[in-house]
Amino acid sequence: MTESEKKTKLNAWLRLIRVPNLFTAAGDPLCGFLIAGGLAHLGESLAHLFTVCWISFFVYIFGLITNDMADIQEDMQERPNRPLPSGAISGKEAFAAVQICFWAAVIPSLINIRLFCLTLILFACVYAYNFHVKRKKYGGSAIMAMCRVLSFCLGITAVRDIGFFSGMTALIFGVGIFLYIFGLTEAAADETSHTASRKGGRALLTGALLCSGVVLIDSIILFGKHDVVFHNFSALSAILLLVFFLGTAFWGYQLTLYHSAPAKIQHAIGVLIRAILLMHAAVAASFGWYLLAAVFVICMICATFFSRVFRIQGS
Repeated sequence: MTESEKKTKLNAWLRLIRVPNLFTAAGDPLCGFLIAGGLAHLGESLAHLFTVCWISFFVYIFGLITNDMADIQEDMQERPNRPLPSGAISGKEAFAAVQICFWAAVIPSLINIRLFCLTLILFACVYAYNFHVKRKKYGGSAIMAMCRVLSFCLGITAVRDIGFFSGMTALIFGVGIFLYIFGLTEAAADETSHTASRKGGRALLTGALLCSGVVLIDSIILFGKHDVVFHNFSALSAILLLVFFLGTAFWGYQLTLYHSAPAKIQHAIGVLIRAILLMHAAVAASFGWYLLAAVFVICMICATFFSRVFRIQGS
């Protein structure tokens, strides 16, 4: 294989796994860990936290590859330049990558029976969405949303003791994630059509507001007994990031309302997916993890850059 062929192959793999969207993979379990009160036993839970982020990463790649495998017939008509229908990546190569992702996630999950069961359920939901319920009205969107919620729950398994307040905020945040992803997936259903989409808007915006409300409450209450300057800086950082998150989410949704060209709708879906990184950053900032918040913001910038480089559809 020549140097040019290697670069072409690498580009095809990066397009297949949708690099811009991949930056959001580890954020869900990290948010679950923080919101459920994981900081109280951070030292004891750090290895478990790394493990769930690892699992989430490979489950996400598994889902992206199997999504294209399931849609290959449609992509031959609608998106013939995608890696699988174009032949840039063979079916055997894709299947091998899926197997690697599955075992890379399942083997580490064996450290904990709850984590192992949750990982298998997450894989089952991803497979069911891609191969069985994606086209079903509301059913496909609900399963996709549940996949994100389960990824969020992976982080909760790393928390030893969950208090009532932390449990309730985690529950509300989980509902918010469900509604946001449900609405996003409903809007994405029209990404290859030539009509503007008005589906899922209320669910998406309600989910964004619920998640933002939880972050705002945590940022105000959690550090109430700590240094005032530190508390105020945490709250201010989280609120600023929430404003950016809500603004980006609203802007992305507006794009789906007023544009009918498939490329515009796909761009809007990408914006809505990448907005999740701002929500992750807000969660991290509200708990005083400024470095992690900065990493999420940088990831969003990188995701936006890669979305233009590889021109990846936001599905």
